[in-house]
Amino acid sequence: MEIAITSQQFIAAFMARAKMETSSAPASARQEAALRQWLRENLDKMGRNARSKLAHAMGKQRSVINKILDEQKPRKISAGELRTMEEFFGAGAPRATDLIRTDGVRMPSVRVVGYAGAGAEAHFYNVPEADLDVVPAPPGAGPETRAIQIRGVSLGRPFNRWYAYYRDHREDPEPFVGELCVVGLFDDRVLIKTIRRSKTPGYYDLESSDGEIISNVRIKWAARVFFIGPGY
Repeated sequence: MEIAITSQQFIAAFMARAKMETSSAPASARQEAALRQWLRENLDKMGRNARSKLAHAMGKQRSVINKILDEQKPRKISAGELRTMEEFFGAGAPRATDLIRTDGVRMPSVRVVGYAGAGAEAHFYNVPEADLDVVPAPPGAGPETRAIQIRGVSLGRPFNRWYAYYRDHREDPEPFVGELCVVGLFDDRVLIKTIRRSKTPGYYDLESSDGEIISNVRIKWAARVFFIGPGY
């Protein structure tokens, strides 16, 4: 389902989904098996006491890791736990989401081109596109879809470390008035804001999720955010 997001509806629409994050897990048995294999391989590379160290990073007992890796009745991995595992193993380890399969086929993916930090300002990675991380593609994604990771609470506390997926890159922002967008300004800033019409023709106001407004700016380009999710 594609979601058209405005500044205030955005928070309400995804709040229930945020509450589900700590208990949700990849659905298929094939995906579960791929995740356990990924976890086992990374723990083996770390060597001694790896399970205890990971359990400590997750705020869990070592027995939880043992249960996750149990071959007979494995415990499911929640999306929040998987995110912590990826952070624990670090940038040198393959991402778990790159290894998940559905019916033996790699899941469609989207490149993560940067992150949005304080003030919802976007920062893009200066690396070849082939070297960018990927996250599973949401419904409605196409070849032009890209993702930005949300870091911090600028778009709402529940969405820290989630991903904003965007597409429809245009120089004319008028079709996107009233919608959440990745917005490029003429001063080279790139922000994630809801576009509002300004009183001055050709200028726009940019609204944050908390109601704060940047007034009367010219927009160089805009791309509509059509989906936000945890990336798992």
